[in-house]
Amino acid sequence: MPKIDAFTFRKKLRSAGLKVVEFENGEFVGPRPVMRRLNQTGLSVISGGVTASNLQSYGFEVDTVLDVGVDAGTPFLYDAFPDKKFVLFDPIEETATRVAPWRDKIDYDLHIVALDSEDGEAELVIPTTDRKRRSLATVAGFSDDYENRIVDMEKRVVEKRRLDSYTAGIPGRFGLKIDTEGNELAVIHGGLETLKRTEFVLAEVSVKRRFKDGYRFSEFVAEMGKHGFELIEALRPVDRASPDCDLLFVPWNSSWFDLD
Repeated sequence: MPKIDAFTFRKKLRSAGLKVVEFENGEFVGPRPVMRRLNQTGLSVISGGVTASNLQSYGFEVDTVLDVGVDAGTPFLYDAFPDKKFVLFDPIEETATRVAPWRDKIDYDLHIVALDSEDGEAELVIPTTDRKRRSLATVAGFSDDYENRIVDMEKRVVEKRRLDSYTAGIPGRFGLKIDTEGNELAVIHGGLETLKRTEFVLAEVSVKRRFKDGYRFSEFVAEMGKHGFELIEALRPVDRASPDCDLLFVPWNSSWFDLD
């Protein structure tokens, strides 16, 4: 799906016979006519990403939030659960410095480790793409097609551990967010006991073939179903222009799947 800037979007609205007006000063056009006219011109409105308010609207009751794949932090997650305990995981040692500013906002423990399906060591690849922009690191290994876009890459040997080895001694219910650049399914395989006490799983799920021997989208969804979780919302839906999407899973036996 093509992405357009705000100016172009306004032009597209006008071409569809719509205009942007202040509600109190102009005639309100309801959502159905707007969507119908946009669809007629080949445009659709989709969610742009995850927000704290969206997560909070579910009313998840958790004691600890597990943030797997931290990078510089996950603001929407911290805003959604500001009073909860956080356990952060990332294989890049520089993450400690990058997340330090969050110390004043949330209570967290940080583990510099790559979560995986088994304990041991893994090769971490930190690439630079042809756009001269440093992209996120992975232990999954890139596909040949993606490697052709990489100008340079740094490789490190890092420790890998199972999620269950960290959560066994933590009481209560969990919320779990996973963004590990192609290694999400391995994180799930290493956290099957954790899932039994998990209220939600928010995962960045791969759609395109970026990683060597990477999982298929359908494999991830099926594996979640195998362990009692079903998709409740695509917070960043599948988009042909994007290699991944953000999916929210909750236990099938939760009240969210009851008919109103």
